[in-house]
Amino acid sequence: VAPSSVLYLNGTQQSLAVKCHLPLLVRNVRASHAHWQGHKNAVLEAHWTPSGEAVVSCSADKTVRCWDAAGGTQIKRWTEHTGVVNSVRPMHRGPQLFVSGSDDTTAKLWDVRSKRSSATLKDKFQVRMCR
Repeated sequence: VAPSSVLYLNGTQQSLAVKCHLPLLVRNVRASHAHWQGHKNAVLEAHWTPSGEAVVSCSADKTVRCWDAAGGTQIKRWTEHTGVVNSVRPMHRGPQLFVSGSDDTTAKLWDVRSKRSSATLKDKFQVRMCR
């Protein structure tokens, strides 16, 4: 899967599932769309990991998820945030690490290899954007 492929999210506040449509090029097989389901509320952000092998997403359902880009299957689901998760960003170097920000006033560092967050930073205000 090419990280430069376009990732479209089709989700609303009333949605019950993530609907991601993206052009896939996997092992020379071209598929026009993939339909991924998992989140129980609006998908607020999604990004390719630097390797192009996975996509990380966050949602109003208070979860952060990691998806296998080739198959569209969920790799991990983390539920430590107690508020809407507004933002998620993968790190550009090193192992598959990413950070999320939430209405619960925390930013969390995640490692795909772990079941729990690696670190939590607490703030006075809601975390709206991770860069």
